[in-house]
Amino acid sequence: GKFGDAEDLLIELYQITSAYENNFSKLLYHEMYAKILFKTRKPGKALKEIMKCIELCRELGQRSKSKTYLGIKAHLEILNGDFVGAEATLAQTNNIITEEKILLPLHLSRHRISEFLYNINMLERSLISGDPHDISQYKKRCLSYGKKMVSVSEKYSCDRVESYRLMGTYHWITGKMKTAIKYWDKSIREGK
Repeated sequence: GKFGDAEDLLIELYQITSAYENNFSKLLYHEMYAKILFKTRKPGKALKEIMKCIELCRELGQRSKSKTYLGIKAHLEILNGDFVGAEATLAQTNNIITEEKILLPLHLSRHRISEFLYNINMLERSLISGDPHDISQYKKRCLSYGKKMVSVSEKYSCDRVESYRLMGTYHWITGKMKTAIKYWDKSIREGK
């Protein structure tokens, strides 16, 4: 939580970026700034910074790294309530994933989290509406995407706490309280 210190470091990074006009430094600056905005619950501003990251990835030919930013973009769209936009972003990322032969957990993790988060939100909506077909469909999707999310997080520890927490939420929503508590406990232990 020392966001003030982090912002001071970002100002220094921005000055370096401006002085040397290095696009990779610029990409790092926008990524770090977006993450700070994300952590401080400013998803609208964070989305603008992530869009700059995605554009820089296109300019630099960093297609594999763009998966990370597209995953974050989808997450921010979900937080902003833009489920149509999130669905389009997830589809765009899935197209990149199917074309690539090597998938690094580092680049795949945020996408898997956003994919799961999208489906758990859709499950919650279907539970409210009471549509049994949608409920069944989204339960299956959540379980499938949740397993993929946890599998990737086992290889990339940075998102493991969030993955376990979200799986706990899924199990709580579906009435499996003991399993939910097990995942939340894993999340807490991992975070220590």
